[in-house]
Amino acid sequence: MFKRINLPTLDLNLDTLAGTPISSYKHFDEYKSNMEVFENLTFQIKPSEINLTKITSPGVAPHKDVWPVALNYYINAGKDSTAFWKSNINRNISNGPTIFNRSELVKVNEFVANTHDWYLFDTKVIHSVDMSKNSNPRFILRFIWRDHSFDEILKSLLL
Repeated sequence: MFKRINLPTLDLNLDTLAGTPISSYKHFDEYKSNMEVFENLTFQIKPSEINLTKITSPGVAPHKDVWPVALNYYINAGKDSTAFWKSNINRNISNGPTIFNRSELVKVNEFVANTHDWYLFDTKVIHSVDMSKNSNPRFILRFIWRDHSFDEILKSLLL
């Protein structure tokens, strides 16, 4: 579902990270990041893409992502929680993120990330970000793998 990973702290500048806008939803913006910026950060399995994500209050509703696994680096985490949910409802997620109503879900886990934390996510598991009304925007650098499983990436990061 998720695992905190011990990787080095990155010295990042938000102004140089945000490249071309990829998508924008209510309270959620993604920007393509240049992979060359991260030459000093090596992975056993190279990510398919890297993006910068900005999340604003009240956060992001429970959803599944299109890709199966992501490694999040929290540039500005705030004090907001990421929750994981389960549901008996099966939805096709091939064309974009899939949104769920909280009324059809049961919360199974949650955590609060700190700035500079790394978390690996199985993004096929329903997850959400709940932010308080006065929260500052949350900025996350996301390393995305489209053709590998959570377990494959986890194993490669722990080597």
